[in-house]
Amino acid sequence: MVYTILALSWSNLWQDTQTGTPYYRNLIYTPNRETADLLFRILKQYGPQFAKSKMYIFKRASPQVWIWNRYDGNYIPLMDALKEAINEISNGLAPIKDEYKDRLRGRISIDYRGSYNQNDTNVPPIPHLDMPDHITGGVFSIRDKSQPQRYWAKRTAFPGEESIELSTCRKSRFRIAIKGNSDSETVMIFDDEVFLELIEWSKDGLKSLPINIDSSNGLLKVLEAGAEHKTFPFGKLLGGGFIRATHYQDDHTEYPTWIGDKFDGGDSWELCY
Repeated sequence: MVYTILALSWSNLWQDTQTGTPYYRNLIYTPNRETADLLFRILKQYGPQFAKSKMYIFKRASPQVWIWNRYDGNYIPLMDALKEAINEISNGLAPIKDEYKDRLRGRISIDYRGSYNQNDTNVPPIPHLDMPDHITGGVFSIRDKSQPQRYWAKRTAFPGEESIELSTCRKSRFRIAIKGNSDSETVMIFDDEVFLELIEWSKDGLKSLPINIDSSNGLLKVLEAGAEHKTFPFGKLLGGGFIRATHYQDDHTEYPTWIGDKFDGGDSWELCY
């Protein structure tokens, strides 16, 4: 399965404004969404430091539509700027850490599709990803990727000992955010340390309750407001860090259970509306 992004450059050819009008079109192909999000984050965060193609991305219309421009004085033609930036990444020349290079090299392809009015180079239909963007501070439901009818939900059977279970008839909402990051436009990637908060409505109004991990059994515990959060890598939330497991005698309920780095066989989860 190939994940496709439509990347639109903005040109100042006809308007004397910072953003101008949409002009050149590129299709970017990656093996999955996680690789695409990492590429976006690198281009946005490190693009101005690239040796040849100093560029910046200033808007993310959706996970699959990016809008970008280059810095004034960049001698690379606008139509080639994005391609040159990706070439720097693919050739290992981009000013990024080695782990990012290893995750991107040989896994990105770019297809130039001309300007917006070149009808002989049409952009093909792109399958729509009807899922929320992974922006820090967003509120999501979480479900089992292999059994999408099973959602993370607050367990209420034992008041005062609330934890997170898997349910086919209920789902809870969670705020997921990068620790120490106040930028509401940052796309979360695999190595970001994130925390969870349960968002729920009660007679006292809307509450955000910290989620912690029980060190004795790996269960996700719902704490009182103001308690300490447990953080873990965002990539471990999506896959590998939690497994489905039962915990109580005569109770067949399964719970998302933290295993961390104990082994690589954790289950896969996805964020949804």
